[in-house]
Amino acid sequence: MTSPAVAVAQDMTTGLFDKPIKTKIVSIAHDGPHQQAATVKCSYFPSFVVEEVHYVGDEGESIFTALTDKGSNPPCGDPEASNPKAVADLYGYLVGVKHDLVVTVLPDTFDGGSGFTIFRPFDHKIVFSSWALVDDKNRLRLESIEESKSGLLVHYNRIFLGPCSVGGQGTTCFDKFVSLTGIDNRYFTRCATDYRQLEEEELRWECTRSGLLDKGCVERSTPLEQKSLNADPTVVAYDVRVFVPAIQPSYQNTFSALYTSIGDRLPVTGRTAVGDLIKCFPAD
Repeated sequence: MTSPAVAVAQDMTTGLFDKPIKTKIVSIAHDGPHQQAATVKCSYFPSFVVEEVHYVGDEGESIFTALTDKGSNPPCGDPEASNPKAVADLYGYLVGVKHDLVVTVLPDTFDGGSGFTIFRPFDHKIVFSSWALVDDKNRLRLESIEESKSGLLVHYNRIFLGPCSVGGQGTTCFDKFVSLTGIDNRYFTRCATDYRQLEEEELRWECTRSGLLDKGCVERSTPLEQKSLNADPTVVAYDVRVFVPAIQPSYQNTFSALYTSIGDRLPVTGRTAVGDLIKCFPAD
């Protein structure tokens, strides 16, 4: 009931998330409100329960949260039928719970990463959302979440889709990444090298698919083929720590607002501390 990327990330980040007091899994028959069979996983925490509803045949899960009274034990089942306090917060997969915050991830990956969201079940507001790298070992690179009275510090490997191609425009393009993300311009050579290597891998794949793979296949690629690959927008993955102040307007918690903010790769909220470049690669 979790995406492969998240499942591995949970195993690899010991102590990052709280363990539930208990969990329970039940099945819903076809005669439920949605006339669709489903599996429901309930994770109980001291002040609330998270209910993940996965309808058979669908990708992702509807994620509900419900506040609980101390010592109460609400039933686990279709939240819309069995728990009137349950509120549908997001759609995707549950990553984990950290104190009074719930972390979810979108069901799909795009451009080497996936959108994640941190929200509060007490007022059903999104505190923070962004895109994080899914690495070669299929791990969502969310490194830490730290709470304090002054705000929230989120450490992760951010994915950013740029407006241009480093392969085609060189330093002119990379200067835009420096301006938009704050990464150091000393990483240009490495970024250009990463991009070129991956584009050559694409050419080799085309050669293999055409049955023409030999030592000189890539070198014989036409200028038009080279130009087409170099036109692909560049994506950068880099280390970042984002501080989100405690007193700030929360995101409007709607599906459309979430997908718009993630899809447009809007700048992250709050103060940031930018770390190392992890890699550059062509967009999907």
